[in-house]
Amino acid sequence: TPQEIEELIEIMHNLAREGKTVILITHKLKEIKAAADYCTIIRQGKYINTVSVADTTEQQLAAMMVGRSVEFKVDKAAIEPGEVALEVHDLHAKDYRNVEVLRGLDLTVRKGEIVGIAGIDGNGQTELMLALTGLLDVCHGSTVELGGVNITGLWPDELRKHDIGVVPEDRYKQGLCLDVPVSANLIAGYHGLKPYCNKGVMNRRAITENRDRLVEEYDVRLSTKDPAVGSLSGGNAQKVIIAREFSRRPKVLLVSQPTRGVDIGAIEFIHNQILKMRDASTAVLIISSELSEVTGLSDRVLVMYHGEIVGGFRSEDVSFNELGLYMSGVKRMSSEELSEE
Repeated sequence: TPQEIEELIEIMHNLAREGKTVILITHKLKEIKAAADYCTIIRQGKYINTVSVADTTEQQLAAMMVGRSVEFKVDKAAIEPGEVALEVHDLHAKDYRNVEVLRGLDLTVRKGEIVGIAGIDGNGQTELMLALTGLLDVCHGSTVELGGVNITGLWPDELRKHDIGVVPEDRYKQGLCLDVPVSANLIAGYHGLKPYCNKGVMNRRAITENRDRLVEEYDVRLSTKDPAVGSLSGGNAQKVIIAREFSRRPKVLLVSQPTRGVDIGAIEFIHNQILKMRDASTAVLIISSELSEVTGLSDRVLVMYHGEIVGGFRSEDVSFNELGLYMSGVKRMSSEELSEE
């Protein structure tokens, strides 16, 4: 929670006052500004500069980290959401220990709306994404509906047939085949469809043309023409998944930790792509441990605690500290208040 981050930084300050040396490695600029006296910037493994934090702005730090100026503020135009696209009713699920990890969860996402899920890691966000994509069995009575059609328990390949895009939490374990070329990863999950495949025969020209188009459109940086995706940086690997799922123009996007472990430049790009999907009337559900990401992108923010939705807010109407109280279980809304949100 924001409160816990503040406590951690205060502990570091106390250690420094006691004469200890603290080295903090992070790409979070607010933590650098709050905790550090000096900052050394590296980019692509090379030393760039060492600066006094007090004399350097976040924008200057970001520019040194990325090599160009970066826009921090998410430019989100006002939009009127459409009809309900994704609806989740009374979602219950248990983990491998037979412990209930989702406890009667309800949510809706409308066309042209981004709904963000905030919460401390380990409060059911991972299991929520697994349950929505059929990778975690849900208990009897739980339902997930797409435009009134029951899609409960459908696996990602079946969800894609219903025009649902999935950006998983772990890009390497769930989203990519590391030893396979970028071109193949860009059609993974759609590889049996035309024009990539016709009667079991792969169309190499179509696959190559798709790679070239998406690499340019989504600014994927490649060292060679078609390298194994495992050789890419984290940000470029994430862009491969974003390009694959977003380019299909899905009706619903399920996105988990979209910018985890990627650099500031890639974060800016990914955020803009998500907003483009929302503005094109896609219903977007985002799960992220980054509060600034959730509040910056989302039209509505839902807070998860111990497998339940305990708070719901318009993103512009809530502060980080208020969210932190809900994330830690100190506060929660009644079911009537949640239904109003």
